[in-house]
Amino acid sequence: MNKPTDQTIKEPLFAAFSETAPSNTALADSAYSEGSPAGNTPARPVSGANESAGKKETGKAEDENSDSEQDSTTSGKGGKKKKKKKKEKKKKFREGRRIRSMSAMSVFIPFIMKKRNDACNFFTDEFDIERAEEYIYEKRRQGLKSFGLMHLIVAAYVRIIADKPGINRFIRGQRVMSRNNIEIMLTIKRKMALNSEDTVVKFFPERDYTAEQVYNEMVATIKEATSNTDTDFDKTAAAFTKIPRFVLRSVMNLLHFFDYYGLLPRFLTKVSPFHGSMFITSMGSLGIKPIYHHL
Repeated sequence: MNKPTDQTIKEPLFAAFSETAPSNTALADSAYSEGSPAGNTPARPVSGANESAGKKETGKAEDENSDSEQDSTTSGKGGKKKKKKKKEKKKKFREGRRIRSMSAMSVFIPFIMKKRNDACNFFTDEFDIERAEEYIYEKRRQGLKSFGLMHLIVAAYVRIIADKPGINRFIRGQRVMSRNNIEIMLTIKRKMALNSEDTVVKFFPERDYTAEQVYNEMVATIKEATSNTDTDFDKTAAAFTKIPRFVLRSVMNLLHFFDYYGLLPRFLTKVSPFHGSMFITSMGSLGIKPIYHHL
């Protein structure tokens, strides 16, 4: 990796990450056509025909209906607030929501490919990272001392989900679901030693996060996990290991049943390394080449 000069880099490939994401990129999954499995077809803009037609009404009719319109507007706003609160409550207690407008093929496929590895694809590719390296060095000059390729990949993934929310879907109970949050999981070692313990950390970046925000949250999460305190995952795993083996099998079967029907408590899916948008490990930091890992 050749370090570029201190001259200001013009138009780096990932320059968009250094700025706050525009509001139109922080899109909800409903902003895309759910009939497409990829969920990448933009919804049609709302036509202004109704607005133009409304302007043709006479002033007299507007005066007569003004009071009733105000009442309906007030009730409409109240209804919208209630719906919004209801959606926020669902997001808080649920991992995702069911996509109900899928094509017949997309609905049927999970019943054929029942396991994760049934629908798994592996591929190897190479691409030029020269401009990515320039961007990384630029961020380091700005004060993000340990900013690296892993932070850039995670930031790029967050931005892609903001633009293509269909990527953040998952299968639960053989139904296609849309995840309410972006959940990034990372396996780390507490110390750079052969016998050091492994643990899993998890953080929840917002869709409009910049590369700097992603970096800061990752650094804070890893720093907390590498301290002497146990992570939420460690505490949960330790609690389950205290259960007798013959009882634990029954408990796990019950949890699998709840998971199939989307009834697993949210506090468990938040700490679970098997529930999330993306799982990433920096193999290069351990001097290991890329591997193909199980799902």
